[in-house]
Amino acid sequence: MKKLSLTAQIGIALLLAVLAGVLLRNQADFVNAYIKPIGTIFLNLLKFIVVPLVLFSIMAGILSMNDIKKVGKLGLRTLLYFMVTTLFAVTLGLVVPSLLKGILPTIHIDLDPAAESVEVPHLCWALMRL
Repeated sequence: MKKLSLTAQIGIALLLAVLAGVLLRNQADFVNAYIKPIGTIFLNLLKFIVVPLVLFSIMAGILSMNDIKKVGKLGLRTLLYFMVTTLFAVTLGLVVPSLLKGILPTIHIDLDPAAESVEVPHLCWALMRL
């Protein structure tokens, strides 16, 4: 049996995630209690590792160069490329959700501020607030 390519696996996972989102859109309590903490922890860990990883990758590439003149040109090009792609990603991340607002189904969760308790938070909540 032939193994699926990574692209096919990602596509299947995306379709399954959309299906799960559609099926769980009316289950706000379940999503808020069990799925949202996992997603928040994942995103916090991703934010925690991405910036240092990119920075150290760029530094390692520049430091491995032997010619100082090439380092200056390459460093400037790398910095410019990094800034342009970051600007593009931020713009895309702000524009696309604004354009799709109201088109895609969303889960609205109304939190009552008076309902908060003074109990010790669970481990997943502590990890989400890192």
